[in-house]
Amino acid sequence: MNSKSTKRNEVSFIKLNLYSPSAHQIARLLHYRDGVVIEASTKEKAISNQLYSNTDTCAAMNLGYILAARCLQAGIHFAIPSATQDQIENSKHQKEFFKALEAEGLQLREPAAIEQTYETDRSMVWERYPTMASRQDKLDEL
Repeated sequence: MNSKSTKRNEVSFIKLNLYSPSAHQIARLLHYRDGVVIEASTKEKAISNQLYSNTDTCAAMNLGYILAARCLQAGIHFAIPSATQDQIENSKHQKEFFKALEAEGLQLREPAAIEQTYETDRSMVWERYPTMASRQDKLDEL
């Protein structure tokens, strides 16, 4: 694990997680403070009845479609994978799960930040001062 991907996952608000206990697979949307927000599992009777196997790659792909649909119905359009890029590429289950999430319309990135200005926040009545470079910024340019 490189420190860059670990740091990215620690600061994200909402993470997607797929894991396999013994005979089932569980897909979760985790909030950094509140825990599980939305969950889809092959333990659910309606999902399990439609699958040939609860632990194969097809089950992971279908859990991706189901979790994405539930997220979009709840108004969640952005989430970050909790697995690193190497883990996703090495696992067929993870790869198909995240591919299904993207195909269904869930975006696997954080939304762009909206800068606070008077147009976006009417309570802000002052002008923002231009940011000046610090001494360290100038030394880094050398």
